Amino acid sequence: MKNYRYIRIALALLSFAAINCAFIDISGWGMRHCGWLAQWQLVPAVLSLNFFALAAILLITYLGGRHYCSYICPLGIFQDIMARCGHRTPKKQPYSPAPEYRKLRLITLIVFIALAVCGFLNIACLLDPYGMYGRIAAEIFSPLYSQGNNWLAYQAASQDSYAFASVPLRPHSLIVLTVAVLSLIGITATAWLQGRLYCNAVCPVGTFLGLISSHSLCRVRLNEEKCVSCKMCERVCKSGCIDISAKTIDNSRCVVCGRCWQTCKVEGIRYGK
Repeated sequence: MKNYRYIRIALALLSFAAINCAFIDISGWGMRHCGWLAQWQLVPAVLSLNFFALAAILLITYLGGRHYCSYICPLGIFQDIMARCGHRTPKKQPYSPAPEYRKLRLITLIVFIALAVCGFLNIACLLDPYGMYGRIAAEIFSPLYSQGNNWLAYQAASQDSYAFASVPLRPHSLIVLTVAVLSLIGITATAWLQGRLYCNAVCPVGTFLGLISSHSLCRVRLNEEKCVSCKMCERVCKSGCIDISAKTIDNSRCVVCGRCWQTCKVEGIRYGK
């Protein structure tokens, strides 16, 4: 079971590294070899009419839940990394059941769809998780990467080595950069404190997939006969979707991270049909 957990983590980190490589690599190698991952993001798949990728995402969600949010969405993986860092701090409190924010989630989804249909894609993409992370990577991470490369090029040139080539820094829009910085601060803070709060309170993609995952064939289930109400699963649930006192699991918010059933010692919670 522990090896299975490590495999899941490795897959998520590999996907995250590949997407970042496509965004920040200055040689063009990353975009050539990893750019195809953009086609497997939900909103870009819809906009590009990539029906194969769209059908695959919906089928996977119906069969096993929101795996997309755990292994494909870069913003989701970034939140997990920040949540993990926050969880390791000495004063970090265990997770607890979070409100459903059902009205907020549905309103955000409706507004997002309305903006996209009416042609206001630039505004709609402010809520799209892939667009949001892409903006953060392009406006913040990529310039930092380029600056690091140029510093290495300068240091190498001072030693008569040309292992690194300096690259020009492209100009940035102050408005876009400000939006990226605010997004990064907001996502980092919420993930550090409350795990997947953005995914399950605002994200339109998470809400849409949640409508499907709540009826998925394989999902997290509570075995009330074996459950001893220790609340260990509740304390490690970064989605805040487990409420042991009420004996409920909200699978529309569950991202199938596996921490709950791997933590349970009495098989009181499981994943399956």
